[in-house]
Amino acid sequence: MFNKLLYQTRFLEILPGALSWTVLIIPIVIAALQPYWVACFVIVFDFYWLVRAVIFGTHLVSGYLKIKRDSKIDWLSRLKELKKDPQKYLEKLNSQLKNIGGLGKRILEREIRQVKRAIRLGFLDWEKYIKW
Repeated sequence: MFNKLLYQTRFLEILPGALSWTVLIIPIVIAALQPYWVACFVIVFDFYWLVRAVIFGTHLVSGYLKIKRDSKIDWLSRLKELKKDPQKYLEKLNSQLKNIGGLGKRILEREIRQVKRAIRLGFLDWEKYIKW
C-alpha cells in the first residue's frame, strides 16, 4: 500500500516537468523530420494567439468604456431613491419599459426582477449595515 502511494506521488511529481520538456523537445525533433507540418503548426498557432489577443483587447476596451460610463452615475442617490419608495421606483422602471425595445428592454426587465427580489428579501435596509 505504501509503495503504491509512493509511486503514484512520484509519478505526479515528475509529470509536469516531463510534459514541459516534451513540449519543448518534440517540435525540434519533428522539425527535422517533417518541417512542413511544423511550419503549418506554427502559422496556425500564431493565428490563434493573434485572434485571442484581438478578442482580449476588444473586451479590455469595452470594459474600460463601461467603467467610464458607470463612474458618472450617482449610485448613492439611486440607492436612496430606491429605499424611499421601492414601488414608485418599480413604476418608473415599468414606464420606461413600455418605451424601449431590444437589449435595453431586457436590461430593464432584469433590473425590475432584481428590485423585486431585493424588496422580497429585505435588502433595502442597507444603511443599517453600511455606516458612512
